[in-house]
Amino acid sequence: MSRLKHEVIVNTVAFSPDGQWVASGDDSGTILVWEASTGRIGARMLHGASVNVVAFSPDGKMIVSGGDDGIARVWYWYPENLIDLACTRLTRNLTREEWKQYLGDEPYRATCPNLPIPEE
Repeated sequence: MSRLKHEVIVNTVAFSPDGQWVASGDDSGTILVWEASTGRIGARMLHGASVNVVAFSPDGKMIVSGGDDGIARVWYWYPENLIDLACTRLTRNLTREEWKQYLGDEPYRATCPNLPIPEE
């Protein structure tokens, strides 16, 4: 059993289609995605208003949230999906200097294998 703790009232929860993840939305407008077996937070999104409903897409790659602001938002939440989406919009990989600035000591790699690595 995992404990999934928010700092304020939780209004809604939903399991991913494969049962491995739980999305929860709270009064502060925060959506957390938890690994069901461990309680580890896999993603955090800010809806902007109290979240009343969350649901996963049938393939589990997206989450939709609805809140007191009357807006439904669709989120790509899984890191690999976010990287894939970014790679469709970029023209190059990060330089080694940019990588160090944003990712610190994480070993450098080409995030988008189909894009060029800039010369420094």
